[in-house]
Amino acid sequence: MADQQQIGLRVGNTLTNSLNYAAQRGIDITTDAGYAELKTISMVIVELGNYLTEEISGQAQATGVAAVKEMFNATETAPASNLQVVGTQHDALPQWIISACAKNNVTKIYDNRDTANSENNRPWFKAADGSLNAKGQPFAFWPPK
Repeated sequence: MADQQQIGLRVGNTLTNSLNYAAQRGIDITTDAGYAELKTISMVIVELGNYLTEEISGQAQATGVAAVKEMFNATETAPASNLQVVGTQHDALPQWIISACAKNNVTKIYDNRDTANSENNRPWFKAADGSLNAKGQPFAFWPPK
């Protein structure tokens, strides 16, 4: 139990230190670039902590992503999408639209879910980056049946 508490404290301290460092440097962690920088800062702090722990205790410990996965019994998740929503996004993007856009090389979409319904047959999403289908029209996406 003591080991789990120490691990919890260490994870909490790493997150706190990373956020403090990002705030001091004026890093906007709400952007993809800022979030990536925050992850890098966190990994550096973890690696430094592992190195110091190893030097002090003389014991080698698992490091990096493998150690975190093992600690929390975590599994890999799909990487974040580069898909951007132009205008207003109405809730989280479903996985099917991310897959469909990746398949058709669409990088930007309009989110029409707020006005799409069965009466107007409007697509839920429409390409906003100039990507055209075989008919020369912007790609349009409806939910799978």
